[in-house]
Amino acid sequence: MEYFAGLDVSPRSCAICVFDVKGKVMLESELSAKCFVCPPEA
Repeated sequence: MEYFAGLDVSPRSCAICVFDVKGKVMLESELSAKCFVCPPEA
């Protein structure tokens, strides 16, 4: 079976929705997120 995923990313959260080819939602979830700055490579 084929699935598709959508992401909605913001500085405060990340939401994901997974659905099948007929549009039936298989998974919907939201996580809190923290922004950080990666240190420069040495």
